[in-house]
Amino acid sequence: EANLAVATRWTDEVWSNQQLDVLDEIAHPGIVHHGASFPDTHGVEELKQGVGRQIAAFPDMALTVDSAFADGDTVVVRWSGTGTNEGEFLGLPPSGQETTMSGINIYRLSCGKIIESWSEMNGLALLQQIQEGEGAAAATPTA
Repeated sequence: EANLAVATRWTDEVWSNQQLDVLDEIAHPGIVHHGASFPDTHGVEELKQGVGRQIAAFPDMALTVDSAFADGDTVVVRWSGTGTNEGEFLGLPPSGQETTMSGINIYRLSCGKIIESWSEMNGLALLQQIQEGEGAAAATPTA
């Protein structure tokens, strides 16, 4: 139960409420995060920077925990969400496109802190949605 509560704070408080300082409470200082399309991050400060860049790209991001379970020191969270692409993302300029996203995170905890995490999401679908927005913006006539 306690590990499950820590892991769901990652989704609810860090991402949806954009409270990056919560990572100081739930993550071990030497955390290693494996972020799918992104390079691994090492340590809380580097993790905050990476999360901050993604929140800057989707400032209205709202994620929901769809399901979660814990088995000992491992927690799995399946999530989904929405966000409007208002900032640069993976080298692409902001498109203004509203997007939907989904993924799964796996957390390994020790002494109530996340010490390692893995995040996988449907990045291709997200990029396609962003590029649709860019195409729509390019096709809009200007006065």
